[in-house]
Amino acid sequence: MSMNITILCPRLKFTRFLVGLLCLLSLSCLASGTQNDAATAQDLVKVIFHPQGQRLINTMIQKRDWHGRVCLHDLDRQFHPDYQPPIGRIIFSIDNDGVTEYPSPGDYFQNCHLDIKGAITSQSTEPLQPFVDRQGLLGCALTGCTNNDLSGFYVEDHDDEGDWKYRTIALSFHPESQLLIEKVQGLGPNQHISHHNLGQTLAFTYPQQKGDQINLSGIWRQTFYQKNGIEYRCLLISPNAIKLGPQHQPNCPAQINNYREDISAQFPAMWWRNNPEPYAQLAQLNTSVTWYDAEQGRQIVSWEYLPAGERWDQGILYRLQQQKIRAQDGSETLQLLYASEFTKQHHEIKTK
Repeated sequence: MSMNITILCPRLKFTRFLVGLLCLLSLSCLASGTQNDAATAQDLVKVIFHPQGQRLINTMIQKRDWHGRVCLHDLDRQFHPDYQPPIGRIIFSIDNDGVTEYPSPGDYFQNCHLDIKGAITSQSTEPLQPFVDRQGLLGCALTGCTNNDLSGFYVEDHDDEGDWKYRTIALSFHPESQLLIEKVQGLGPNQHISHHNLGQTLAFTYPQQKGDQINLSGIWRQTFYQKNGIEYRCLLISPNAIKLGPQHQPNCPAQINNYREDISAQFPAMWWRNNPEPYAQLAQLNTSVTWYDAEQGRQIVSWEYLPAGERWDQGILYRLQQQKIRAQDGSETLQLLYASEFTKQHHEIKTK
């Protein structure tokens, strides 16, 4: 089975906590979850998800390669026929017959880029029996999954068919959106691993009908976090244009005549606006992108979005302007320069 099933088999329950604004603006927090720390034992064993019989998607975003180099989606190359983004995808389902994988791009990466040689080209089914006694999505699929099954933080340190795994895995499940989040972080070399082992992956698992058609059209308030305070501006976002409305106020009007100036050129990082359909995919809203600006030079923006609402369109979208810092060992980190957030205030636009 080609699927990276670590997301499906957590081992230990962990306590979630918030560590300030920078954590709130980082998907390292999403793996911590947003559920109440005071969950009772009954809450932990209550069935919150029934994956059996559903077609599911496992989308993974390569955040760093094994060298520790930051993985960025290059917008200047995105339309080149040989270019592959740092995003993988597997479509699968679980039933009494086992785990079935369907044709999909796969989850094999060559450093930061998806390796299309690892694509799944035909449907195949493998037995579920080896996993039924484990915690996680595969272990609970036939009986229903509890919060305890789908949340955890643990360290893997074992031989995986000749490929030693030494890494942390953090998972969190959000019942309202039926979204399972996994963050995997390599822990460096040990006695079994001689390379850097600094890879980092963010993965989402969700029902197929969710996650690929997130409608971001509407009136949004963009909030800028600055040293001297907070600033606001109102935006009308549509597939055709982004128009500027009132500024310096926290509440945005719903009437379309308040939005006249087209400022679409200010948002090259919103790469989902180039989709053939007027929707964004969850992976696109959680990817770091880069491009070259003729006036400002190399630009790096990371997007982070945790879905909310039945249609996944009521979450907060974070935009992180960053720069890349390289250490002496060749590993890289992204340093935050400034941040803003987008909150949808009106789904329906009024003409008057």
